[in-house]
Amino acid sequence: MRVRPVDPAAAPAVFHGLVRTMAEVLDAEDGWPASHAGRVALLARRIATTMGLPEAAAIYYAALLHDVGGSGLDEHITVHAERGFAEPSAQAHPRLGADWVEATPLLAPLRSLIELHHERLDGGGFPFGRTGGELPIGATVIGLADSLEQALRMASPRDRRAAASRALQTAARGAAPGTALEAARAVIAADPGLLDALFDASAMRSAHDTPQPGYPGLTGLDHGGLITPLALALARLIDGRDHRTRGHSARVARYGFQIASALGADVIDPWDVAWAGLLHGVGAVAVPRRQLELLWAGDLEAIGRAQLRAVEIVGGLPSLEHLAHAIAAVRARWDGGGVPRGLGGEQIPLVARILAYADAYDAIAGYQSPTGPASHPQALERLREQVGPILDPHLAELALATLDRCAAVPPEAPAPHAWASFFTAESALSATTTAGPRPVGRGALLVDLEPWQAIALDATTAATAGRQALTELLGCAPEPDLAATLTPASATELRGLLTAAAAGQTATAYLFTAAGRPVEVVALPSRDGQHPLLARAAANRLETMERLALFYRNFLASSEGVVFADPTGRILDVNRAFLDLFGYSLREVIGQHTRMLKSGRQPEAFYRQMWGAITDPAIGSWSGELIDRRRDGRELHVLMRISAVRDASGACVGYIAHHQDISERKRAEAELERRDAELVRKNAELERLNQFKTDMVAITSHDLKSPLAAIVGVAELLGKNLDRLPRERVTAYLDRIGDTARNLTTFINDLLDLEKIESGALALDRVPIHLDQLVLEAAEQARAAAAGRVSVEVTAPRLAPVAADPLRLEQVIGNLLANACKFAADGTAVELSVAAPDPARIRIEVADRGPGVPPAHLATIFERYYQTERKGGGSKRGSGQGLGLSIVRSLVELHRGRVWAENRPGGGCRFVVELPMDRDDPRLGQPVVVMLAGQTAEALEVLEQLAAAGAVVRRVDTLPELRRLQRVLEPQMVVVARAHLDADVIAHLETTGARPRPTQVLLDDEHGPGGPALLDVHLAPPVLPDEIRALLRHTVRGAT
Repeated sequence: MRVRPVDPAAAPAVFHGLVRTMAEVLDAEDGWPASHAGRVALLARRIATTMGLPEAAAIYYAALLHDVGGSGLDEHITVHAERGFAEPSAQAHPRLGADWVEATPLLAPLRSLIELHHERLDGGGFPFGRTGGELPIGATVIGLADSLEQALRMASPRDRRAAASRALQTAARGAAPGTALEAARAVIAADPGLLDALFDASAMRSAHDTPQPGYPGLTGLDHGGLITPLALALARLIDGRDHRTRGHSARVARYGFQIASALGADVIDPWDVAWAGLLHGVGAVAVPRRQLELLWAGDLEAIGRAQLRAVEIVGGLPSLEHLAHAIAAVRARWDGGGVPRGLGGEQIPLVARILAYADAYDAIAGYQSPTGPASHPQALERLREQVGPILDPHLAELALATLDRCAAVPPEAPAPHAWASFFTAESALSATTTAGPRPVGRGALLVDLEPWQAIALDATTAATAGRQALTELLGCAPEPDLAATLTPASATELRGLLTAAAAGQTATAYLFTAAGRPVEVVALPSRDGQHPLLARAAANRLETMERLALFYRNFLASSEGVVFADPTGRILDVNRAFLDLFGYSLREVIGQHTRMLKSGRQPEAFYRQMWGAITDPAIGSWSGELIDRRRDGRELHVLMRISAVRDASGACVGYIAHHQDISERKRAEAELERRDAELVRKNAELERLNQFKTDMVAITSHDLKSPLAAIVGVAELLGKNLDRLPRERVTAYLDRIGDTARNLTTFINDLLDLEKIESGALALDRVPIHLDQLVLEAAEQARAAAAGRVSVEVTAPRLAPVAADPLRLEQVIGNLLANACKFAADGTAVELSVAAPDPARIRIEVADRGPGVPPAHLATIFERYYQTERKGGGSKRGSGQGLGLSIVRSLVELHRGRVWAENRPGGGCRFVVELPMDRDDPRLGQPVVVMLAGQTAEALEVLEQLAAAGAVVRRVDTLPELRRLQRVLEPQMVVVARAHLDADVIAHLETTGARPRPTQVLLDDEHGPGGPALLDVHLAPPVLPDEIRALLRHTVRGAT
């Protein structure tokens, strides 16, 4: 395509202006006023310049276009960013943007920067999950600037500096390299007003005024090589904002070019019309995407805004500025009622009057019409109705005839390298003048219903051969002058055919007799003064063509996605709804196999059954639901109806499939199923609670009422006889009250624990524990409770740590020990042991010399409320409330273990707990840290940073808790907040040493002076993540 020559030295300024305009289009999606692309570009440029990167210019322009792949999404890409890019279509935007810029050679250097700007050094980004060594530094700079801009945009003005600091800290966790982070901090520190200037419209305009030097490929480039690809890219971007305008600018440019060519190059330059047509919609950037309907509905205010912005953009292009006034008048009316108001008649530039025909036709025949796409004849008829009030009447016949010829089959936009040939008059006519068979596909639905007849005419149009055939075709004997048998218009057209034939050309036309009978005629090159013709009756053919055109238009306008395929499954044609449904362009699907839609979710047996029904002549079709895959990778639930298309002989000539998107219906069904399952779960929960209520009534009437009655009875006895009873009796009664109350408390706690377990509300807090220390701790408590009545013997060798919940495992062992001590004979020993019979298991045993359990009851002793009598029928084995062993079994099963009871030879019972030893549990390889600290902001921040750095961290409030966890967990590090550092804690830290001594750290959360010398490390807030990681590395090395 030709443009007017301009000084090549202006190329960088023109390139800069066009790319800025593209960024403005991206920021105008859905009326988004954020200047997101502009802010990201400014931050990226500052960071790249500070780092001294030679590709700073490319980084800047890539940042302006970094979200180009998100154009046309349901919402602006920044909204998807705030949602964490949860949708596959949003995650695909870097890859789609890379494809978009690669289609324009001047923008191709930006591909990798745009494609990889959401990748992370740690491999946690998208779309490919690449790591640091695979990422260009420029892409990480753009990603860092993007993250900074999002944090700043979501913060209030006074919190922007803090938001930037948090964003940089987050980026330091594997998103961006340290050099880029340091450069970003330097940029913010060097310009205190930068963060506010980013949100000042005037400051932003000034910041982007100057072209960036050093962009590759601009040196010595003339405007033909510069404007052409960039303007085409801009038009593609504008048209891509809505599926109804895709390809609109290219079609308007082509139709306008053809009308101008027919008018004559001596009247107007067709290339001026083509350029104006390509850029006529660029002003739509001033209208949010969801208000584009206003432009199509003729809203004068919206049209005025769009035309004004178009003048500003095109007027800034040195080689095309002369077209700005014409583009501003494309929506003017002949009667002066359009935009600009009052501009009408011959005052409207000729370029605008030509494009008015092209624009109006494409709007009527395309998807911008309120009533939907019109057929080609209907579009021409509606266009004719606009001649006079809206369109130039002097151009009417030429424009309508040209559109009738070149727009009957809407052209598909070609690849970027073929744009120039797209506009030439020869290419526009090639579909009707190329000899040989037409390709199967769009525009090729022709049917030959009548045979050709050979006829010859002389110069007077008298028939010299084939007179009988001519009589049959015309339905009457022809006049000696054939032209006299035709309508005046057809007679003139016949003479034109003969003139063309005399010049050695081949031409074709439809001729009509005075009675209205149509005949299709092909004039072949003349020989010896004779004009050979081929003719055939066209009435049935025209009717068939009208029907085919109607069917095809209905196919194009169908709301269901329709695809035609040949017998091998290769796609011949699809409609717009299909393209919208699956996200492809027509060029990407034609000739491809229908398997490109397969998601892999259906087994091969499914497709065998489907194709078996389709290929069976007795059935011939299939209908059902399946899951397909869109171009962006997102899965799509569709209801598909597919049928075999057969010819008169019954042979299959292809397939037609209709796709209806039922994703919303499936989501609704899934939600209904989820709610139904939730209802079932809640009903089960209600039944369980109802049973719990029943149990509580029974418990209240017996297990709670009886002890409470005993407490009340003893208390009343004391109250009446306190002065008369000896002190020893009073003490005994009080002890009885205390014992009964403690038993009630234990029972209620057991009941609540069991309820939490059964309702799923209890979650284990697994940490690496040393079982030898845990069983020793439990044995000490059991000895104290036994008060010398029985002894507790422990066998606990040193074993590898196991990942378990220390509190709940201690509860298991404590319950088993309490049960054993209760029923062991006086003076006997309760044996507690822990061992690892093999590397995959660990076993804990509690054995006593009590009465044992009847063999028939061993399998049911762990049931809730279960009790079994002692041997001999006296008191009961488990004669509490029957909850302890039920809790034991539930907690062991939560640890993926098992528990059972067995009688010992010689009397007594043994309870065995077996737990899996998961050597691959990642927690076993993590350093363990115990913190003695309150819930202060400083302590909680350090706790979070330790966890983020890979440590297992537990916080306690008291010194006894610290002692217990140190014995059981044997942590590699102990952190003590200054507020808890009293004399008892210091004494405890000084005596720590039975096991390898942990690193002892003082957290100065009150900003006081340094701690005692026995503490190894002093942390003073704010504590940086790097400090925590270094401290953990030092601790782990010291422990090993």
